[in-house]
Amino acid sequence: MKDTIHLKYFDFKEFTIWQNNIGMPLTTDSVILGALANHSGVNSVLDIGSGTGILGLMMAQRFTNANIHAIEIDADAVDLAKHNFLKSKYANQLSVFHSSIQVYARKNKISYDLIISNPPYYQNYSLSANIKKQMARQNVSLDYAELAFSIAALSNDFTVVWMIIPYYFRNELITEMIRNGFFPYRFISIKSRKMNEYNRIVLAFSQISRDVQKYDLTIFNENNEYSCEFRELTKSFYTFF
Repeated sequence: MKDTIHLKYFDFKEFTIWQNNIGMPLTTDSVILGALANHSGVNSVLDIGSGTGILGLMMAQRFTNANIHAIEIDADAVDLAKHNFLKSKYANQLSVFHSSIQVYARKNKISYDLIISNPPYYQNYSLSANIKKQMARQNVSLDYAELAFSIAALSNDFTVVWMIIPYYFRNELITEMIRNGFFPYRFISIKSRKMNEYNRIVLAFSQISRDVQKYDLTIFNENNEYSCEFRELTKSFYTFF
């Protein structure tokens, strides 16, 4: 369902994403997560695995008073995210750091109100011949246990965490987050079309009790056009809605 966008740049309503020379180009996964992730009173955001910087820019558009930190392990992606940040009107809100989440969590005694991630660590997939895609797609440097542990180290009692992952791995991530004191309260199961199986899920976690909600999101309708629900979700960002 990746719906990858292969253009060298992609114009959103409030910013432009340049995406040449990185391991994983822009996909609808990040746009869905950026549109869904929410929390009240957000003053600080951490984006784990920034890639092009799309999620950081979406957070800056949505939370105009928040400071947004993005971390990325790939040096080329760091440079690209920095370029995209500096070219945007939200540059003063955004910073990107070249680091793994493990090292960042050890070195920084800081907590965030909102932590988001489209974690490019798909466990048990066959290795790619392309090293950048290998780092971006697969569990070569991070697994869900390390991710959950690092998130906990960068959180306070009121931190909310939103992630989008392959549907197949949902129980594994939920288990690791629970081990680190976070409990799921939003489950948005995603499929490309109604006849397809679920292949992504957005999960929200909190350390305090919240009402649990579960619902579905379908990207395309029977006419192979974007569904009404997808259009409504992303209309603040996509220029063609």
